[in-house]
Amino acid sequence: MPPLPEPADRLLLEESPIHPGASHTVLVLDSPELAAHTLSTGARTLAFCDSASEHHRLVEGVERVTPDEELDALDLVWGRLPRDLDALDQLCSWVAPTGAALALGGRTKHMSPTMNSVLARHFATVEASLGREKSRVLRALHPRTGGNRPWPRRREIDLPTAGGGASPLEIVQHGATFASGRLDPATALLLDRFDTMINSEPGQVLDWGSGAGIIASTLSRALPDASVVAADLSWAGWAATRDTVASNTLTVDAHWDDANRVLRERHWDLVVSNPPFHAGAAKDSSATLTMIDLAAEQLLPGGEVWLTFNSHLPWLARMRRHGQAEVVAQNRGYTVARLRPGRGGGR
Repeated sequence: MPPLPEPADRLLLEESPIHPGASHTVLVLDSPELAAHTLSTGARTLAFCDSASEHHRLVEGVERVTPDEELDALDLVWGRLPRDLDALDQLCSWVAPTGAALALGGRTKHMSPTMNSVLARHFATVEASLGREKSRVLRALHPRTGGNRPWPRRREIDLPTAGGGASPLEIVQHGATFASGRLDPATALLLDRFDTMINSEPGQVLDWGSGAGIIASTLSRALPDASVVAADLSWAGWAATRDTVASNTLTVDAHWDDANRVLRERHWDLVVSNPPFHAGAAKDSSATLTMIDLAAEQLLPGGEVWLTFNSHLPWLARMRRHGQAEVVAQNRGYTVARLRPGRGGGR
């Protein structure tokens, strides 16, 4: 086996409460490389990666699972420590009933004592390894049973409608879903201009990076004859979109995939996004910048791109490379911008 590239994965090999072998069944989380290593030990190896790109990289012989599947008995769960506390809680709720020991590694700077508290809700014994290479492993043993709130979780929010009214939408949240089951301020600013966005009655619509599915659901409600597609690289985003759409009896074609790949598949009248500017823990705008370039190419005549984002991000300048890009709404923190390619310079 080639060496494991992540320090946290290497530390797991030493700090795991169980060292896998042919007699063990192991679930690996968010590390295709660690899954391949586990398989090489002879252990029955299951794996889940929240990122569709990483999930697709799992080697042949690894059994792919997702958090909406019930698991049989396991000996060990190990892999990357989620940074989000809700994501960690959902993970524990999923794996604790299997009776497995849990070992999760991560960068020390992304850890907090509250993570130990989350683990202690699900396991009787929680302990941390010594740090090395700026990484640490949290171990959890002796799972507790019962008493935990189930995932996913549901919440009703009110969305603005034409004429100043409001319409309720039940949104479904998985642990790692963006905005934790609330209407985030950037999406709220976009929806304040929703009537303008759909004024042309677009027929082919994409919600790029759909999160909990709030934008996709609003589009589906308002455009019942349109083909509304949603795509999210994160399983937690895609599953929340899928479940939100189902809870509200709407029709959206949701994809757990690289949203730029979905964008390339057809031509669009409208591309809408509240896009991320992180890849994992690192700030990274590359996927969104690529999306702006691709969307300008994939739009049908008269089509538009609408983005809502933190105002300090460089996306308006990128939009202006492709035609008329204008600020539609703005407040102290956020901007909503519209691109209409091929209409001359931006403003």
